[in-house]
Amino acid sequence: MFAIQTRRIHAVVLATLLLLVLGVVGSGQAQAGSCDGRQYSDRSETVCSSTPYKTTQGWVVGYRDSFENTGVNKMTASCTATTSSTVTYSLSLTLGVEAKAWIFAKISASVTGGISWSKATGYSTSTTFDVPRGRTVVCERGVVTQRFAGNRITTVDYKDWRPTVRKTSGWTGFAPSMTRWKTYTL
Repeated sequence: MFAIQTRRIHAVVLATLLLLVLGVVGSGQAQAGSCDGRQYSDRSETVCSSTPYKTTQGWVVGYRDSFENTGVNKMTASCTATTSSTVTYSLSLTLGVEAKAWIFAKISASVTGGISWSKATGYSTSTTFDVPRGRTVVCERGVVTQRFAGNRITTVDYKDWRPTVRKTSGWTGFAPSMTRWKTYTL
């Protein structure tokens, strides 16, 4: 008797969970992170952005110089940035301030060391390095950027006989993460 009741309870719980999961997946909104809805006289539109995900890191150069060693011995060189550039948070689509801030917050939380809305490469900063004989060394001062992407899902529900229209488009963006010197030998 007790075993039969336990099985019934398990079956009811399982069926309820299954219906909940199917309801969420069936609605098409399961992966939406931020949604905005508007009502018009002939239709309603919902625009949802998925939670953004990190892709690759990028590099924006603000200052570049090089040293060529034509001598017979190794030499020591120094780079001092004399100009600065500013890198600003950017998205490939037009969004409201709230949506941009939401995406920025989601990416910022997933990047070690965080990201900034804008960051300058800086000037009057320097680095010292060795240049092997017969080689050229390039020094760059720049900003490491975190690139990210997501999806935008637009759903239009018409109030007449026309079918619901759903359009998905991808978007990308980047935000400055940290300033850095890079040196490499050509």
